[in-house]
Amino acid sequence: TEKKKMIEKAFNFADINLSNGDLAASYKGVKWIDNAIDCNECKPIPKEEIPGEFRLKETENLRIYHSFGNSSIRGDVKGTRQITEAVQRLKEEGYKVEFIFFDNVSNKDIKYFQAQADIVVDQLKAGWYGSTAMECLAMGKPVITYIRPEVAKIVPHEHPLIYADEENLYDVLKDLILNPEKIKTVGAKSREYSLKYHHYTNIAKELSNIYQQL
Repeated sequence: TEKKKMIEKAFNFADINLSNGDLAASYKGVKWIDNAIDCNECKPIPKEEIPGEFRLKETENLRIYHSFGNSSIRGDVKGTRQITEAVQRLKEEGYKVEFIFFDNVSNKDIKYFQAQADIVVDQLKAGWYGSTAMECLAMGKPVITYIRPEVAKIVPHEHPLIYADEENLYDVLKDLILNPEKIKTVGAKSREYSLKYHHYTNIAKELSNIYQQL
């Protein structure tokens, strides 16, 4: 494909190739480096600090969050249909859950909805995770995502991400619903993980060390 040709061309001119996830798994000689976010900005938000216009109604339901910008243009590249169906099945079986989905919400406002989620389902197809999952990890949420086997083999550190694919998402969600203590435990690990592996100051130090070795 054109994208693959562009990547290979860039690699030919680079002294060192840095990436993570599927790119790190697909190309030889790529050094793993995690993406960076500001964990001081992406952090747990107490309910009372959420502006009124963004507060969701009171509920006893567990909120299962999914976000997908420009979904009408990009198509179902995240497995949104399967996610919706899994939550609907759980609802029909009597479990107290609800699906909250967001598409065209600005980056500065989306954090208020993320903060009100109990469980986050990132994607079931791509094979690694991106901005939405990073933000939710930093906010202390358990994040469900699909990880390609070849990527799982090369991740250089332990992570709290919960694996799921299109076939077993229902079972993974049901397990969390029946074990609410796991939601809190994994959520706490998510925040710790994000501070260690995604906070921009740590990534900057890692990049500085790499640059000094060139």
